[in-house]
Amino acid sequence: IDRRRGSIFGDAEARHIGHGRLGVRWRRSRRRGGLRLRRLGRALAGGRAHGGARPLLAAVDRDAIAGLRRRVGLVHQDTQFLDHLPVAENIALPMMVAGEPIDMDAIRDLLAWVQMTGQARSMPPALSGGERQRAALARAVILSPDLVLADEPTGNLDPATADEIMDLLLGINRRGTTVVMSTHNARAVNKARKRVLELRNGVLVRDEHDAQYEGEA
Repeated sequence: IDRRRGSIFGDAEARHIGHGRLGVRWRRSRRRGGLRLRRLGRALAGGRAHGGARPLLAAVDRDAIAGLRRRVGLVHQDTQFLDHLPVAENIALPMMVAGEPIDMDAIRDLLAWVQMTGQARSMPPALSGGERQRAALARAVILSPDLVLADEPTGNLDPATADEIMDLLLGINRRGTTVVMSTHNARAVNKARKRVLELRNGVLVRDEHDAQYEGEA
């Protein structure tokens, strides 16, 4: 799959991995229905490429791996916040982990972008589902990544809130960031009208641009 900046698509299955490409092998889980992000992590950290090739990053040092992590933002279905830290500090966590100085101006700008300026000091348990997902999006892009991986970002949200999350994801995409989203939400897919890759029993059965969910007209 070509990881071109500014593309957005759904479930993906790698065919081969070459220079300048991102090889991903994800399957849907009937129990949880999201991305198996750990498969990607294992592949990048020393797993095997498609066809049993050598580990993808076997010859890459730790500094290079850390640089790669800064180029990928994650949006988990369950948001994965540290409940003892306020929202602003949760958003800043990628900066802390990367050893970068905390940019309060960037955090304030992102809080304004997701319409959560008033919740900067709120604790995660006090947030609604939609607020948690909006804050998770802010955290995912705090380091200006090239790629955002979103695992069922509209799961368990009402249609109006899900539409707001999709608008934010599409906004990220319009600014040139590649977005990979796993979803069962037909409304979200149809709203995006972007590239759709469909997996059935682990097999890629559809790859269409400007597509809708399951071929809906």
